[in-house]
Amino acid sequence: MTFRGFRLPIVAAAFIIGSLLIFGGHFVIQKYFVNEPISEYLGSHGDVKGFEIVDNAGKTQVKVVLEPVSNIAETYKDLELELQARLGPNTELVVAGASSQRLDDLYYEFHFALYEAVQKGNFSEMHLEAERLFAGTEGATYRLFVDEERIYLQLSQEPSYLYKIVSREEAKPGEVQ
Repeated sequence: MTFRGFRLPIVAAAFIIGSLLIFGGHFVIQKYFVNEPISEYLGSHGDVKGFEIVDNAGKTQVKVVLEPVSNIAETYKDLELELQARLGPNTELVVAGASSQRLDDLYYEFHFALYEAVQKGNFSEMHLEAERLFAGTEGATYRLFVDEERIYLQLSQEPSYLYKIVSREEAKPGEVQ
């Protein structure tokens, strides 16, 4: 069967084979040149308990479950730097710990001060609120870190631990969202 000089079965076969090559090639590149090296790196990292790599519309999200760490800010920056070097700047790192209902409740009570500090820049008041809130909780320890880009909260109460990383870019003081 021909249409304007083209044999339709050959055109259809070429289209199917070309599509399979394109999608198959993408799969092979993603699996062996992206996911495998990242899996090897994260699997060998001492602070990483588990991870998941998710591709969301051109943005790669790497979800990492961490072991207890001494400094969440340093661990986060090290992981982010390495992942962005391997995957490019369109990479988002999401970290988690092994939280408990009590730590989630403590975070809920504290998150108002945390987001107020993001909005207003009153980090000293945030620190005082953290001391007030967490000092009254037996066995709970916390660490707060602030840099140009983020606020890092590290909260633990044996055997659970919680990490929250909040971008300081989410809202500039005076901006309405």
